[in-house]
Amino acid sequence: MMMLTECLVWMSSVGWFGWLMPLSMLLLVGLLVAALVKFLFFNRGNVDTVNTAMVQENTIPEDRP
Repeated sequence: MMMLTECLVWMSSVGWFGWLMPLSMLLLVGLLVAALVKFLFFNRGNVDTVNTAMVQENTIPEDRP
C-alpha cells in the first residue's frame, strides 16, 4: 500500500495524467451523491404528473365530427 508521499511523487512524475484518476473518481462520487439526493428527495411528485399525462393522452376529444 502506498503512503501519501509516495502517491504524490508518483502522480507528479507522470504529469497531468496522474491527476486524471483521482479527479475522475471525485467526479463520479459527486455525481452519484447528486443522483441519490435527487432520487430520494425530488422524485415524489413525478408519479402523479406522469399518470396525469398518460390519462390526458388516452382521453377522446369532445369535438369529434
